[in-house]
Parts: sequence; structure tokens; C-alpha cells
Amino acid sequence: MAFTYMGPPDKQPPFPMLDRFDLPGVKLVPSMRQPFACNWVQIKDNAADPAHTAVLHAIKGADQFSDEFGHFPELAFAETPVGMSYWGVRLVGDNIWIRSNDVMMPTIHCIPSIIEDGRRHKRCSAPWLTIWTTPVDDESSINFLLSHIADDDPTSPERRHHLESFGQSADRSYAERQRLPGDYDAMVSQGAIADRRRENLGTLDQGVTLFRRQLRRGIEAVQRGEDPQGVFRGSGPIPTYGNDRVIAANEMTGDPNDPAARRAFARAVAQDYLAHPPLQDWKRG
Repeated sequence: MAFTYMGPPDKQPPFPMLDRFDLPGVKLVPSMRQPFACNWVQIKDNAADPAHTAVLHAIKGADQFSDEFGHFPELAFAETPVGMSYWGVRLVGDNIWIRSNDVMMPTIHCIPSIIEDGRRHKRCSAPWLTIWTTPVDDESSINFLLSHIADDDPTSPERRHHLESFGQSADRSYAERQRLPGDYDAMVSQGAIADRRRENLGTLDQGVTLFRRQLRRGIEAVQRGEDPQGVFRGSGPIPTYGNDRVIAANEMTGDPNDPAARRAFARAVAQDYLAHPPLQDWKRG
């Protein structure tokens, strides 16, 4: 994967060595390039929005996301040293499933498995996908995908390709994409450059507002001649926070049937992750 740096040579940042890049039992496999006919910020807005996962990806027919994604989660949002993350808490049978995503400044996002169903207890899940978004120009972008494949992952290469590619391009007919839309349709249908004057952001858009706030701070930092958030010049792995954790419902603080208690638990898990990034003590299961 090649990168072109457009700034002063002495300011060129090192490649970000994330903690998810060096885990025993997990291979890194370069995957596909995915062109998008829209501004790159719209792609990161999508990554910072957990509500779309429980709505867009709950539509039946794609054979992609597990059915449990259709249970709308209770949510918490927080800034992290690398950007922002959200935590979604779902009650799945007798379990509590906590799912978190990373949006790393300025152009990376990391997601755990989209076929996780919250049925098997685990303290920490293997990473699943890291995505770089590269602006081509103001109205087009390319996603570059890096797959994380655990040694014990039974998913076939053909199945993996479908999971990573469905809904991420305009390769289906317009009628089919209207019936069964994917991320591409959600992002590109806003226009090549979304008119944000028409937005009406609400509580569920906290991740989007956090990302945009950090982006503005990064622009201002560069204008002052400083490194923006997301540039790490030290040694050691950079912590990430996207993960799946599944515990017995009776292990949750508070009543697992109470949405307010699940929301408070999501905030508590967020603080725990920030203090103890989940991949620091990597164990499957």
C-alpha cells in the first residue's frame, strides 16, 4: 500500500503502528480498493454513526450483518487519544454485547466483525477490518482495506469477500440498490459534497460531531505549524478501541433490562477501555 505525502519533508509522519497490527494468531491480509463518488468526510461521518448500523444494515437480504445488529443499542461516545469511539450495548438473550468502533484521525476507521452475534462470551475479539480513506479530489475518495484474519476464523475467502464488498460500490442496478441499499448508497446519495446547512443533528449524531470537531482542531493545528491529532512520533504500539466484548447479563452493573442502566454501563465500559485498551492483553475467547 503506497502513500503520498504532500506536506513539508521534515513534517512527514511515520506510518501509524497500531496495536492491532501485531497480534499473535491474527494475520494481516491486504484487501480491496473501494472508490466512492463523494467527499471523504462523508465516509468518516458514516463510520462515526452507530445508528445507521442498526437501521441500514438490519435490512434483510444482504446475507451480511448478523440479525442481532437489528436490536438498537444503548450508546456512549468518547474522544480517545487517536480520535473518537462509540460503544453500543445490546441485550442478546442472557448476554450483554458491547460493540465499539474506532474513527482515528484523520482518515482511518477500524471495525470489529460484522457477523458477531453476541451469543458467545468473550473478553476481547480479534480485529476484523482497518480502513484508510484517501481523498482523490473534493468529490471522490478511495477506501483501502486491510483484513485482520484470526487463525481460527472459519470464514472462507469467498464469504469474506462478500462481507467486505457488498453495498460498497455502484455495481448493482439502481432498483436493487433502492431495495437493498448499502453504505455506498447512504453516503453517495447525499451528493458528492453533502450540503450540511440542511442537517438537523441530534443525540445519535454525537460521534459525527466529535469527529468534525477533531477535524477542525486538526486543521487549526496544521495552520499553526503543529502536528494534528493522529500523528504519533513516539515508539510503541498505538492503542485502538474497536472491539466486541460479550458477558453474561448478570455481570452487568444495574438491571440489564433497563435501557438507562445499559446506557450507563456503556459509559462505564468506555472509561474502562480508555484506561485499559482492550488489545493490550490480547486473548481470544
